[in-house]
Amino acid sequence: MASSETATMGSEIRPASGSRRRSSAGRRSIRVTPLGRVMLRVYPECIPVPSVPADACMLKRMKADSLKDVSPAEGQRRVQEGALLVDVREPNEYQEVHAEGALLLPLSEFEARYAELPRDRELVMICRSGARSARAGQYLLDNGYTKVVNLEGGTLAWKEAGLPTEEGGA
Repeated sequence: MASSETATMGSEIRPASGSRRRSSAGRRSIRVTPLGRVMLRVYPECIPVPSVPADACMLKRMKADSLKDVSPAEGQRRVQEGALLVDVREPNEYQEVHAEGALLLPLSEFEARYAELPRDRELVMICRSGARSARAGQYLLDNGYTKVVNLEGGTLAWKEAGLPTEEGGA
């Protein structure tokens, strides 16, 4: 398609006129232009983790609307006051580095094993960047747990804040 053409989903290609027009089907047209150079910034939390099974990243019946995020410093304070730090990454990720004292409960086993977690103790959920732990934390809230927070930024943020970490285990 040339740079001066406009395409509409489900319609023919037309020369671009510089403005957006609606096709006969009522859909908006899209102007296609050459992109040239595209600069991308890669964030560590967006890098795929190939060793994690795809289904481990998706638990059934999950929402992400009412779980509270806490900073690494706040998460550490809560752990020092008695909260349990729960790491939902896979064992190989956990062995590389994890927050000191974190309990491993992989997301791939979470639905089958979440009942092992105490209901009477606050839980601080952690993963690599905060996304998987947010899903696991919301799942706990949806299943009757009331004292659950998510560590914003995950292990990456914990480590960046200079908080204590360990290697090995699992």
